[in-house]
Amino acid sequence: AVGAACFALSDTMLLSPSSETRKSGESITICGLELLLILFSDIERESSKRLTQGKIDQPSAAERIFVDSVARHSRFIRTLCSTMLLESSSSFTSEYADGSKESPVDCIYGPPLPFFEVECSGYVSSHVAAIKVLFSLAALCSGENKSAAATSFWPSFFLSGDRQLLDEDTKSRTVVSACAHFLIILMDEEDGICAPRAEDGDTIYTLYIEKWFPSVRTKLLEGILLNINAKFFVSLDQELSEKLNLPNLCLDLCCRYPYLAKYVCDVLTKLKSVDTDHFSADLLNRSSLRMVFNLTRVDEDTNASRSLHSLQLFLIELLASFSAQGVLGPSVKKFGLREEAITSLASSCTSYNARPGVENGNDATLFSIQVMECLVAIFTSEYSTEETTTKLNVILRDAEAIEVASKLGPTISSLVMSRLVAHVTNEEQQGGSHSRQKSADDLAKAPEVVLLCALGSQKEALGLICQCGGLEALSLVATIGHLSAINVLHMAAKAKPHAVIDAEGHLSIMDVISSNSSKQEHDHIHNDSRVIVLTSCFSMLATMCKDATRDIIASSEKCPSCIDVASNII
Repeated sequence: AVGAACFALSDTMLLSPSSETRKSGESITICGLELLLILFSDIERESSKRLTQGKIDQPSAAERIFVDSVARHSRFIRTLCSTMLLESSSSFTSEYADGSKESPVDCIYGPPLPFFEVECSGYVSSHVAAIKVLFSLAALCSGENKSAAATSFWPSFFLSGDRQLLDEDTKSRTVVSACAHFLIILMDEEDGICAPRAEDGDTIYTLYIEKWFPSVRTKLLEGILLNINAKFFVSLDQELSEKLNLPNLCLDLCCRYPYLAKYVCDVLTKLKSVDTDHFSADLLNRSSLRMVFNLTRVDEDTNASRSLHSLQLFLIELLASFSAQGVLGPSVKKFGLREEAITSLASSCTSYNARPGVENGNDATLFSIQVMECLVAIFTSEYSTEETTTKLNVILRDAEAIEVASKLGPTISSLVMSRLVAHVTNEEQQGGSHSRQKSADDLAKAPEVVLLCALGSQKEALGLICQCGGLEALSLVATIGHLSAINVLHMAAKAKPHAVIDAEGHLSIMDVISSNSSKQEHDHIHNDSRVIVLTSCFSMLATMCKDATRDIIASSEKCPSCIDVASNII
């Protein structure tokens, strides 16, 4: 009876009915679907009982026989897929006067079941009932310990191994669209087509949530991954591409169901590799960016944090590329996501470095620097490009500075110290003054240095970075004549002069002055900024000499050379 129902529901005469046969076709369609739904209902109850007993992966003989009888009918499966694709895309299908519909996708699954707007086992139409049948069959064919006949379901869904399908682009477009639309249907776990009914009880609801929905979603994402080819974006109709928006769909799925993180990451990675421009364009909207920021913020206490790890790395790298292109900051401003972005990025760096097994190696350093690049892009309001330098106008609100300093202060300070060590090493290896100047410029524009100086310029944040090595890092940056670092040290000297002494900030300032003891301008200070830098250095020393730290300044071995420079200037 089951095999006969599947055969009848995929019969050509039924799928292309004439006006004379439409009435009999309605009876066949409704009766066939109701038979299958009744049998699926019985299997649901058995499966829910085995779930409570811990034997969900041990299907009964009756279930095996039933699933094998349905799954071997590949044409019936494709008929269900065609019906689902047509019905689920109804929001942007063409509808004719007689109520028939035409999908914008070149559907090569074959013709769908005829549409009858009559009740079918409690569902509002034949198409809705068919989607429920498709889901039930997909769920039963997605677990472990399935027969050979049951394992043929997904190849039929993915149109695998059909030699008649010569147009791979059409096949790719159709299968990916079917998988995407099915995933959209499965997002509604309460009142959706495939959701369990209230009268089914808690055990069946648990079966759906813990087993059937996850297994089917996983398979559908695998289907998308398998069918994305090099021409996918080109071959996909622009209107359909915009409404389908695969990157946005994948992000939405992962926000709702973190256990899909690995599969979502694989799909996003492939989409990006196929066509970076289309991929980026699909993500530069408020909804997608908001989900990206939320997914970068991983709570280490959640069970899903490990599976989200690779996705988090991918998304931070993606945001860093947006920063390099100059589109992240404007997009965050345009969509009003500044607060969310800052909180998420700061939290992502904290959670990543706190993750068990993550050490301060190259991966951790790269991740942290990419986060800093994103933050600088968000904080930077203007770019003023001159012939040799690029000036960043970084603006932080007090609350933002406190949040970043409290969460990232130690990381930023550590990165700056590491950058300084690399700078000194590089300077020793560079023979020419031009190379040393370029190295100093690169250091000054490093995102962690820009952030450290920006944070230090905020009174509340300055106190926080002083507690985590920030002053020491600023002192080292000041030795290259970095004006912002010098000004921040001056601020610190006014509030905490002894802390500056402990960090040897006064010695860094005196080093900058001493390097100008010759009448020739020192290589690593720009000609047009030399006077400003020296003025700031002397101003800081003057401030410190008004305090109890005066004797420490005067007794420094660098003091005589500083006096010489001052005398020459006078």
